[in-house]
Amino acid sequence: MALTSNTRGMIGKGTIRVRRRDGTEEPFELGNVVTLEESISTDSKSRINYQSAGGGELDKQEKVTAYGLKITSDDFKPQNLALALRASASLMAAAAVSNELGTAYAGQNNPLEYIPDPSQTITVSVAGGTRANTTAYALGDVVINTTEAYVVTVAGTSGGTAPSWPTGGGTVTDGTVTWKHVGTSALTKDTHYSVEGGGLRFLAAAAGYFPATTPAGKGLPIKTNYTRNAQWVIEALVNSGTEYELIFNGINENDGSNPIRKRFYRVKFSPTGGLSSIGDDFAKLDMTAAVLADTSITGAGLSQYVKTQMI
Repeated sequence: MALTSNTRGMIGKGTIRVRRRDGTEEPFELGNVVTLEESISTDSKSRINYQSAGGGELDKQEKVTAYGLKITSDDFKPQNLALALRASASLMAAAAVSNELGTAYAGQNNPLEYIPDPSQTITVSVAGGTRANTTAYALGDVVINTTEAYVVTVAGTSGGTAPSWPTGGGTVTDGTVTWKHVGTSALTKDTHYSVEGGGLRFLAAAAGYFPATTPAGKGLPIKTNYTRNAQWVIEALVNSGTEYELIFNGINENDGSNPIRKRFYRVKFSPTGGLSSIGDDFAKLDMTAAVLADTSITGAGLSQYVKTQMI
């Protein structure tokens, strides 16, 4: 039985498919789109009637200045973020990460370079150097002696021979340098630190690794071995001129779910004006785009912007 329309009241639902016009990537769908709105802006010029008190317009000329789209989605897909941020989106495979150097600070999440796989082993150790004779050391510098870590609490120049290294939190004078034992260089998960998402948080048991004499901003040098989880990497504002074809494949739920389709031939997205990453409700991703003329479409009565098909 052929489809017929019973009402022109519109409650729209559907999917939006986006495809790069240069054909270098597979098309993808934006997922759960909450809003698809079209707007046409015009520049109007009027010739006003000055011949009578009633006034009014004698002539009016309007030129279309812009054809815009507003798309709101609550699907935070990597491809959606890439559109909204004019970004690149690439899938990074799982891999081992060895001796990643970083600086840890007490009382906060210390990010790793990649999101770690929580099911795989992670090891963290203090990344100090080796003590040298007659060498200047600054406050907060760290050295490793065999398995133990020491931090400078009084800056100066080391002596001509190595000191007798203390343990148990003791201190030793080395030339004009004072070293403090802060613990073993190998740190223990869930004792000294915990893994939080993509970073490490140092626990109360690790307080000795952050002496009060350490200068602000110095932190504790660490090195970490872990397995990075497979993850998407979105690099914002690295694309500017990408153009897309956009197809809305929808239904009018109020009209017996009759189909409706819109094909926008040439669309260029602008950077988002709204991107929420923290909140109590499902976040929304606002995207705006300009519909540009596709001058390859010629012929009487053919739009270079969008074609709509409906019952």
